[in-house]
Amino acid sequence: SGLRVASETIARLGIGHGIPAFMIMPYRGSFGDKDWWAIPSGDTLEPMLDALKVQYEIVNREEDIIPAIKGAWEVLHVSKKHVAVIIGSRLAQ
Repeated sequence: SGLRVASETIARLGIGHGIPAFMIMPYRGSFGDKDWWAIPSGDTLEPMLDALKVQYEIVNREEDIIPAIKGAWEVLHVSKKHVAVIIGSRLAQ
């Protein structure tokens, strides 16, 4: 839900001003999430990231978190665009 709330600011920073953001967020609302209120987050996460032109990686194994963060940091510096590391639902809960 934070992504939906921050979408205007993210768009202005990245698309409007070329100021990239580095985001780490949980993938809430996917299969196995026990909170009913998280379902809209799961439905909208990837479409919102795509609309905001955020390159992202979904991490589902604990050992892949650090390599994903390092890779996202490299992409941010090379591309000067937003990046996100999404912690898969099984790791985030």
